[in-house]
Amino acid sequence: MSNFQDLPSCRPIDRVEDSIHELNKLHTQMKIDVAEIKSDLKVILQRIKEKEVQEAAILRDQVKKQEDIAKGWFFSY
Repeated sequence: MSNFQDLPSCRPIDRVEDSIHELNKLHTQMKIDVAEIKSDLKVILQRIKEKEVQEAAILRDQVKKQEDIAKGWFFSY
């Protein structure tokens, strides 16, 4: 028996259209997911850069303090 005889109320073209519609929905959802992932990665990279700037500032402060101590700005009791 052919597929048409198995499901007389459902034409083969309807099944093809349904499959295409499902693939289209899946493709649209995948595009949305990729866009969300890219957005999340941009936020993560931005925070990493901000953290690097903060760490560099802390390191500069520590180096400046060490230079001040080396110049004689050290007080002991």
